[in-house]
Amino acid sequence: MNFFENNNFFLEINLNKQKKIKVLIFLWRFAQYRQRNKIYSVIFFPIHTIYWFYSQILLGIELPMAVACKGPLIIWHGNGLVVNPGVEIGSNVVLRNGVTIGNNGNDQGCPVIGDDVEIGANSVLIGKIEISNNAKIGPNSFVNFDVKEGEKIISGTIKK
Repeated sequence: MNFFENNNFFLEINLNKQKKIKVLIFLWRFAQYRQRNKIYSVIFFPIHTIYWFYSQILLGIELPMAVACKGPLIIWHGNGLVVNPGVEIGSNVVLRNGVTIGNNGNDQGCPVIGDDVEIGANSVLIGKIEISNNAKIGPNSFVNFDVKEGEKIISGTIKK
């Protein structure tokens, strides 16, 4: 698999408007590719370190290389973004600043996020839950339950 064909690489870069996020996405995808390819894993080892320093130290974003993401991931602002390595993310998902996605600490299940989902600033998605396609999660929402297709969550309550 070619690095530039992986997950519509250039589309993903173009969909993210901020330069700092474009650099983050480039380094993240390159580090993911390096991790899957044994030869590149050795040759491009510094990419992992550069990605870690740039994302976690400079931007304050925890987006592990192990996160499974089908397609373009769109990040707005991004500061304070935390994603557990076990999370699965669909295509065209929008994440905003302060979002936390992960397990609940007791069981190791992580959220599965569908396609075309928008997650508002400072939202928390915890536990083994499914966020279906076209769902919208408003800012400051705490979600520990499944969200059906097309539903809107505002401060943890379902709005149709």
